[in-house]
Amino acid sequence: MFQKKLGLLVFILLFLLPGCQIRDISHTAAVLSIGIDEENEQIKISAQVAKPSAPEESGSSSSEPQFIVISETGKSMVEAARKMSLTLPRIPLWTYTNTIIVSEDLAKKDISFLIDTIARNPNIRKNSFLIIARKTSPEEIMQAKSPLEPFPAQAIVNILQMQEKTLGIYTAVSLGDFIKKASTMGIEPVVPQFTIINKKGKGLLSLEGSAVFLGTKMVGSFTEEESQGYRFLLPGLKRGGIINVPSPLNPQNLMVIELLNIQTKAKAEIKDGKILIKLTIDSEGNFYEQNSTENLLNIKQVDNIEKATAEELKRKMQKSIKKAKDLKCDVFGWGKLVENSSPSFWKEIKKDWLEIFPSVKSEIKVSFKLRRTYLTDKSFVFRK
Repeated sequence: MFQKKLGLLVFILLFLLPGCQIRDISHTAAVLSIGIDEENEQIKISAQVAKPSAPEESGSSSSEPQFIVISETGKSMVEAARKMSLTLPRIPLWTYTNTIIVSEDLAKKDISFLIDTIARNPNIRKNSFLIIARKTSPEEIMQAKSPLEPFPAQAIVNILQMQEKTLGIYTAVSLGDFIKKASTMGIEPVVPQFTIINKKGKGLLSLEGSAVFLGTKMVGSFTEEESQGYRFLLPGLKRGGIINVPSPLNPQNLMVIELLNIQTKAKAEIKDGKILIKLTIDSEGNFYEQNSTENLLNIKQVDNIEKATAEELKRKMQKSIKKAKDLKCDVFGWGKLVENSSPSFWKEIKKDWLEIFPSVKSEIKVSFKLRRTYLTDKSFVFRK
């Protein structure tokens, strides 16, 4: 009897609790991506909205996009977003958003207002990926085609995740990650950039560099090599990727090493007011390819291959460190390492950290172990 009464009470409360809205699915539309830009000194919001029915069901061609892109402007983000109701005959469901695209020009000004608005909105997930539209607009990114994937928003997510496993160049950043780093002293955000490239007359989505932020303002970019060096320097375990390494027998020739694991450890040592960042990188991988017929895989050369790979890893890290120092942006979290090592010392210097960071010395120790060579340990020599 008690269980029946309890069940009835729960059922009644489901209808009486405030804030719960029951919507007819035929009156809603899923927003897959949000674009944020400026137009005529107003905020421009673009939304990639999935079409409610498949093309064959509506009688349209199967080659037509399965989404539409709607844009509106306003004096604020909220106004621009709500003005979509002037043309969109359905209620946009923002909870489906998986990518937030910000224009490069807007990012270079300051996106603190954007972060504040989005962070307050309970309908936008904080695990949505944040990207910067490079040399193009968010609206154009949303309309670009991608092979095999009908929705550009999902294509961006897939590209970010797939390249990390296969190439190991760029590091995906969620909205929550960005907010945390942008609001924390001693570490700055880095955000992947997407652009549109022309291939055989078609505009395709492509990753191109990483935007470097100082708080909520973009101050520069990492190249592909610098982006990979940044990924190697991040503390923790990374899996996947490849690296081209000059051959120890002839630097003009290249070896391709498949990276399996990269474990990075970092700590700050403070002595007499001087800071030294000690980085230890332990990595391992497989010999995947060579563009010559040199006999590299013998007992004598394995040690040289490991040393050459470690040097190439270190070179990319140093390149990334140099660019970050030039931009005066501590994207590696060295300030947090100093704080963890000596909270009292950090309290003294944190107000001047951006000026101190470029002069901080680092010591990088990289080790690499070769694990396997797949199906053969010798290259074929063909008749000419």
